[in-house]
Amino acid sequence: MIRQTAIILAALAGLASARAATNDCTPETRSALNAQVREQLAAAGDTPEVRRPTEFYFYGLGDPLETLTASLGARGFTVQQVTSPGLGIIATKNLSMEPVAFDALTVELCTEADKLKIEFDGWVTSPVK
Repeated sequence: MIRQTAIILAALAGLASARAATNDCTPETRSALNAQVREQLAAAGDTPEVRRPTEFYFYGLGDPLETLTASLGARGFTVQQVTSPGLGIIATKNLSMEPVAFDALTVELCTEADKLKIEFDGWVTSPVK
């Protein structure tokens, strides 16, 4: 059992660092990905100017994840761990879907995560009318 747990943890550690190297934080990529979600929100009748809870997902290990958690908390995000023993976090903040500001924010968050070798796994929100 201990060996199996060690293998699972090693696989997760390798997965986290392998994924971290694949963050594409370019403004063009972030804008294109965000536009896909905004299209779905618009189809659901969303009013993009209205602020709503928006969740951002990050995966990694140890001190870098703690560093990111502290940084996001200082920027007004509510942060919670999503796994045990702390392999991921969800950072939540009330935001509008205004494209220019939101796209810039996602580039910042992705870049910060990438520097810490943390996977930025995107964001979710619900439409508001």
